[in-house]
Amino acid sequence: MSLYDLFYNSATNYLQNNAIITYYTGTHIFTIKYFEVIVESQKVSKYLKESCVDGNYVAVSLMNTCLFPSIILGIMHLNKAFIYLDLTINKEHISNDLKPLGVHWLVVENMDGNTPVFLLEHGVLRKRFTVHLVTIELWEIITSINEEKWKNHTSIEMAYAIKTSGTTGESKLIQVPHRCIVPNIQDLRGRLNLQPNDVIFQAAPLTFDPSIVDIFLALSSGAALLVVSNEVRLSHTRLSESLFPCTATPYLGVTVMQVTPSFLSWWPIETLQNIMFQPKSTLRALILGGEPPPHWDILMEWKGGNVDCKLFNIYGITEVSCWASLHEVDLCRDKSFVDKYRLENVNPIPLGTALSGTLLSVRDTLGVEVQEGEGEMFIGSMDRVCLINEELMANLELPLYRATGDIVKVDSQSGQLFYVGRKDRMVKRHGHRVSLYLVEQVANKCPGVGQCHCVWDSESGTLGLLLGSKVKCLEPAIQQYLVKSLPPAAIPDIITRIPVWPITNNGKIDYQKLRQIMLCKVRDNEEPHFKDDAVDTFHKLWSKYLGLSKLQQQDTFVQHGGTSFIALQLLAEMEKITDQAVSPELIPKLLGGSSLRECCECLVSSSHSLNYAHQGNSSRHSSLNLGAVVPSQINVDTVTKDSENSCSNSTENIKFTLVKNTSPLRLKKNIPEQYNCVLGSQGENPKLDIRWKFDLRKCVDSSPAIAQYTRGRGVTVIGSHSHKLVSLDNETGTLINLTELPDRIESSVCIIPSGHAGIVGCYNGSVYCVHLSLGDVLWEFPTRGMVKSSPTLCREGSAVVVGSYDQSLYCLTVQFPTRGMVKSSPTLCREGSAVVVGSYDQSLYCLTVQDGTMLWSVKPGEGSIFSSPCASSITHMVFVGTLDGTCAALSELDGSLVWASQLETPVFSSPALLSADTQVLFVEVAGTLHCFSVLDGTKIWNMNIAGNIFSSPCVVSATVDNGLKEMILLGCHNKSIYCLHEDGDKIAIKWTKELDSPIFSTSCTSSFINCVNVEDKQENLSPSSSKKASVYAVVATTEGTCLFTKVFISIPAYREVYDYVAERLNGLSVTIMLDWLADNRDIGLDETRIDKKWFNEGTSTYFQVGNGVKRHPMCNQKLNYFVSKWRITTRFLWNAKLQVNFLKIMVTNF
Repeated sequence: MSLYDLFYNSATNYLQNNAIITYYTGTHIFTIKYFEVIVESQKVSKYLKESCVDGNYVAVSLMNTCLFPSIILGIMHLNKAFIYLDLTINKEHISNDLKPLGVHWLVVENMDGNTPVFLLEHGVLRKRFTVHLVTIELWEIITSINEEKWKNHTSIEMAYAIKTSGTTGESKLIQVPHRCIVPNIQDLRGRLNLQPNDVIFQAAPLTFDPSIVDIFLALSSGAALLVVSNEVRLSHTRLSESLFPCTATPYLGVTVMQVTPSFLSWWPIETLQNIMFQPKSTLRALILGGEPPPHWDILMEWKGGNVDCKLFNIYGITEVSCWASLHEVDLCRDKSFVDKYRLENVNPIPLGTALSGTLLSVRDTLGVEVQEGEGEMFIGSMDRVCLINEELMANLELPLYRATGDIVKVDSQSGQLFYVGRKDRMVKRHGHRVSLYLVEQVANKCPGVGQCHCVWDSESGTLGLLLGSKVKCLEPAIQQYLVKSLPPAAIPDIITRIPVWPITNNGKIDYQKLRQIMLCKVRDNEEPHFKDDAVDTFHKLWSKYLGLSKLQQQDTFVQHGGTSFIALQLLAEMEKITDQAVSPELIPKLLGGSSLRECCECLVSSSHSLNYAHQGNSSRHSSLNLGAVVPSQINVDTVTKDSENSCSNSTENIKFTLVKNTSPLRLKKNIPEQYNCVLGSQGENPKLDIRWKFDLRKCVDSSPAIAQYTRGRGVTVIGSHSHKLVSLDNETGTLINLTELPDRIESSVCIIPSGHAGIVGCYNGSVYCVHLSLGDVLWEFPTRGMVKSSPTLCREGSAVVVGSYDQSLYCLTVQFPTRGMVKSSPTLCREGSAVVVGSYDQSLYCLTVQDGTMLWSVKPGEGSIFSSPCASSITHMVFVGTLDGTCAALSELDGSLVWASQLETPVFSSPALLSADTQVLFVEVAGTLHCFSVLDGTKIWNMNIAGNIFSSPCVVSATVDNGLKEMILLGCHNKSIYCLHEDGDKIAIKWTKELDSPIFSTSCTSSFINCVNVEDKQENLSPSSSKKASVYAVVATTEGTCLFTKVFISIPAYREVYDYVAERLNGLSVTIMLDWLADNRDIGLDETRIDKKWFNEGTSTYFQVGNGVKRHPMCNQKLNYFVSKWRITTRFLWNAKLQVNFLKIMVTNF
């Protein structure tokens, strides 16, 4: 089905209906019938065919838009696509649009001697003909064009090509197939219930793909398309008269309109209320798209009490032309979203559900789909796939998802998606990230503000809020509202009004022009103020930044919400207005509790303003005139410890100087040399010179840590928000090493006593120990929140304490660092006197339990060790797998290699012992299980499972056919749990069970705990059969995070089930014991619902199940369980949905 087919199937049924209505003035209205469009479009096809028009694309450029449908239909009738060109733009831009498509032909209106330069230089006029009585010219483009590109697309039925506007990034050329745009037309035609008597206004320009939707919504429904001249479009009075005429016209008025919110806000509010949305208006459907929808309050003001006009929010990107989702706005129903998100940076109007053939996916920064919360919207499809720039369809993998650059919020409760903002509308201001959309949303909530737009100029560092001319609220009141409602970094520098909103050709707000308007307003306001005005200016700025209408001389800055950030903003604007440097003593007074009167006295009496020396570009240093300041009564403790310098394998001493009293004393004499500071030792006005500098790319909030070694070498260690941690030579600033951590670094580095490593916190929630010379991460400790706190040594340098945003303070030992991250779990060996653990440094370590002394370390392969080792108390051997596929057996006594085997792919899962420790099982990530003899490594069997395996095997013993047999339970990335058992000399799959998501390592990705019978998935679980010993396995899953699994529970014959679940929530270790008393219980096979009830008793929580009780001693903490409907079936004994942040299931023996 093509766009031409949609038109032709409709047109043949409504030949005498008006297809196109062109409005020039109230007396000059031109109509075109459907049969005329058919005739004229076929005429276009005929002339193009006679001219031997080749290529897949024909360019079109028309001033008279009423001709456009007939011409593009004629092009499509020849199975060709079109691209609309604006011939008024630069000729190089025109060439750039034509060359990738191999365009040789251009259809234009007769120019009456005003032929564009591009055609004069590169074109030859081949034919003239008329379309709807207007003369049309066909030009052949003679230029060097890559003809191979369009030949590659001959098998794809393209409808048109269009360029993105570039308002959200670099402009791109999009090729749109019929199969991408046709489902949009069919969907909207049904959702809007279009009828032949409808009149649809073509609001979008031909350079904007919604215009194609406007045209074919009308022409595929037998409805009329209303087109207006540019003269009419530029006057909101004349435009409203054309859309909703009061005099007799061939139509009563527009019934369906698709516009941008900016285009709608261009009209005066009186026009919207009294004409467009008045009760007798012909408008029955208004579709808003192309921009974020207006706030709910603005829509209410516009629409008023008109309940007959349906309102739609439509969303999409040109890269998947044209629309992706649609939501019918019900202002009463959607009020619940307004209330829910009133305090959040979220537009409360939903984006709606996906249109036909469209997939919506919200993903986090790692590409993982978001089920709840914020992420970037991706739009995908199997069929609705456009080509961007020089893409080829054969090279694309389906379904293809396109990033939108829009941040949206997923509300799992309602199933709705909400717009949050653009990724590219986040700016960095004074080291803080500011969302311009957030400023607009908050300002919209200020009574009387209405539509507003926030703009940022990075060169001047100015943040401005622009309001409409009819805002009912005064600027000072708006400023006070914003000060109370926004974070300090988001408070605008200037709030101003403009008479008319500048709009781009596509009907969107022109932010570039808004920025120019803001800068002009800033320049107009920059009138010089003199010293006599300083106090008055300070009063005004005090009111502005604290949001106060009245000033009290005894008020303090902090008392009214002042922060260090607001203080810096205030003083920066003060200096800008007065053109004078403000005393450095004013900031301590502002933040130290001084009153307004005291701050003003400081401002007036200050004579210590800094004199800034502005030197030319040839100057290498900047300098500040400072008084000499040195510490007084300094008590110095020098701590010297021997340590191994890992870089040179030699012993060095590191010296730390601890300053116990830092009260300043201003001296008028030379600074003693032993202080070793960079201030000069001579003169009353020493200079602070830059010796060296190093670019860390982003803001530096951490303080440098300095290690001065006894051999004279010094190292400065510091991190920044660029994720980079660097070690620099103290003397020269030369980079020694650079370590890039996963997230921002605000924590300062704590250098451990040995001097070879430093400990630092990271925004990703981990504490890292980093080797200062090599840059290697020696170990990582994860917390449950961002770590901005700087670690501090304690316990005589053997440990550090560090705080986390999870509200916990951690004390970590620094005694035994490995050379890599440790993700392997320690395993007991040597009859419980030692542990073995693997590291990312490719080594396996054996440490004593008592004091952590290393007994031995060995490198079993060339890959890091991710899996946990297992140890046999019978053979006194340790088994471990590595990421290079090595399977190794080592002596637990000295770590010597007993045997090793090489697999083809990495080993992530931990090995498991079988058959009374005579066999060991290794699983490689490709899905192959390998069973080896423990003694000599002889391979006994192997088996392949169709899927990647990160999960560790769980071995259980079960009674089968009156005998005890071993079962192997294994989770796979293909979402299945496999139960394997020995069948003679072979291993076989006893059963499989598919869960709701892939199973990674020791966790999978939902929030269910599933209890599965591993004996026989078809077993009859009647009370009699439950009396025998049964073996069960529990697989714990948590949403979005790889945590821990591998649990089995043995159920004794006396029918009491005990499982011990260790749960960690908000840093508290909580033990939950579940007692399941099965007496007198009737358990059915299909669906037996068990009554449940929560009640509290003291500090414990109980759960009533039938005749039994489940008791949960919870360390004085209450936990919410959201339990799904319980079903007792042959496969799942129970299934409970838990809403928790962190879930860990521990193995328990009975």
